[in-house]
Amino acid sequence: LIVRDSGRKSVVAGGRVIDTRPPKRVDPGGVARIEAVLDSDPDTIAQALVETHGIVATDWMAAATSGGKPPDAIAIPGGWMSRAEADALDGRVKDLVVAYQQQHPARPGMPKAELTSQLEIGQGVLDSVIAESSDLAEVDGAVRTGDFSNELSPEQEEQWSDVRAALEASFDVPRLRSLDLAPETVHFLLRRGDLVRVGDDLAFTAGQAESIHDRVSELDDGFTVSEFKDHFGMARRQAVPTLEWLDARGRTRRSGDGRSVRGR
Repeated sequence: LIVRDSGRKSVVAGGRVIDTRPPKRVDPGGVARIEAVLDSDPDTIAQALVETHGIVATDWMAAATSGGKPPDAIAIPGGWMSRAEADALDGRVKDLVVAYQQQHPARPGMPKAELTSQLEIGQGVLDSVIAESSDLAEVDGAVRTGDFSNELSPEQEEQWSDVRAALEASFDVPRLRSLDLAPETVHFLLRRGDLVRVGDDLAFTAGQAESIHDRVSELDDGFTVSEFKDHFGMARRQAVPTLEWLDARGRTRRSGDGRSVRGR
């Protein structure tokens, strides 16, 4: 760059731009790192830039280095991430995930969306950190540590055993939100398959759901909602979503006000 005095029409100073998009907090070591490679090949300059910034966009990197690519960096969607930045993020992710696991031991892990929000990073960056980590894993859209095992406590299992026995005494089950279980336990049982959700606020035990699926064939084709609920001893609020669940699974077919069983 050239600094001119327009009044005197003379050049008063000069310099050299080393970074067109410097970090908000400029590390003196980073400045020296880039200065040391200014006359090097594009890839070497790219490596210095990514180590200074931590994360850089691909298009800016290409423009800043005339097409250079860092030889020792992690490719992320739309950019590059230094290994030092990945290690730092790995530590921050682990701290958040461990704290979440301690607070929610029955959940599969910390939701990825919650992690990206708290860390203020994109999902692609998080995915790359998980892929590079030796102690992080993704399960069903959640992040957990490798040694984490989400299980119910013996007390929770005993409580579920009592609730399950009460539920299986009749198909006239209470609303899901009314079960004598903590919401955390209910979510776990749904994930594990012990409870099968058939409506927004309706679930049966796995055994009940299987029984309904099998026993619906006991009804003659053309059966109505009323006949279905009487056959299983349900209220209408349970029968309607259960029939819609059977329709969605391909077990029954609705025609007008009646239904028939598929594949008799």
